Amino acid sequence: MNTYIHNYLFSDPEKSFPRLASVFDGELEEDSIIIPEKKGSGRINKFQADYGLCFTTWNIYLKHAMAVERLTQDSGEKLFSLFYIFTNESFALSNRDNFSGRDEVLKNIIMVSGDSKFRYSICPNASVRVLEIYVLKNWLLNVYASNNLSAYSYFTILMNKTPSLLTEKASLNSHHSLLGIYEHLNSAHPDPAYVSTKTMMLLSDIFNGIGKRDDAAYKNDLVMGEKIIELEKIMDDHLDKNLPSINAIAKQLALSESTLKRNFKLMCGSNIYEYYLKKKMERAREMLDENPMTVKEVAYRLGYDKVSNFITIFKKYYEFSPGYLKKNTVKKFL
Repeated sequence: MNTYIHNYLFSDPEKSFPRLASVFDGELEEDSIIIPEKKGSGRINKFQADYGLCFTTWNIYLKHAMAVERLTQDSGEKLFSLFYIFTNESFALSNRDNFSGRDEVLKNIIMVSGDSKFRYSICPNASVRVLEIYVLKNWLLNVYASNNLSAYSYFTILMNKTPSLLTEKASLNSHHSLLGIYEHLNSAHPDPAYVSTKTMMLLSDIFNGIGKRDDAAYKNDLVMGEKIIELEKIMDDHLDKNLPSINAIAKQLALSESTLKRNFKLMCGSNIYEYYLKKKMERAREMLDENPMTVKEVAYRLGYDKVSNFITIFKKYYEFSPGYLKKNTVKKFL
């Protein structure tokens, strides 16, 4: 299968977003790029939260592989992009600048300055979910000052005159913060103050954590966090069917069942099955809100043989029935 290379200049979100739409032959609908049926499906959304802070969320599926070269363009004030890749198996970023003298595939948290070149590589026939946060240097400096940060790496990246790059694996806390931002941005009415605050906290955690890389306990937490993130992916893949047994999941993750249960409870605050059911009911609510589907159709799509079982569990989480939600299309419960 051929991979097609597309180039587009990067300066700021307002100018880059229409260019990105043209890369996918997509329809630009206000702050969304709609992927055409001939290419695949899904959309890329843009949300401006503040001056100097903008977000794009990718939730797309492509029929053919694609590579996109992102070139650079001087935008005046220095601009940074922070990427988080939820689907590493279908989307990768590689460094196209001279940071290391080679084309290096980057990890799932990537912070790169706008004067850097890199490539998106997108695999076909797979879900692609990516969060990109655009931040201007002055917005970052305000975060630095308001949080009284002393992280040397933070200041170095901001003040560096040459292209800047930070790449690392996500800790569990960072993953949950980024997932929360992503899901909130894809809700009906995202709140600029909420995503601004969450981004400030996220950046503080990332930069304050850099100095702990040689700490054994930190490394152990990071490894276990990666296992929990992998478990969340297993849950997402089984929202329309039954979750495998905890023992089977533990073996897949190369952990003992007791280790997995204990660490999941410590890190996520609930047991595995409760967490899975919560995700499943969130998916059910999205389907009821956004699709012309009956309660019975949603129940069957989520793997329930008995609609009554689905209704009982839904009411446990939301204190109203899925039928009531369908009748009240005004989302007063959001």
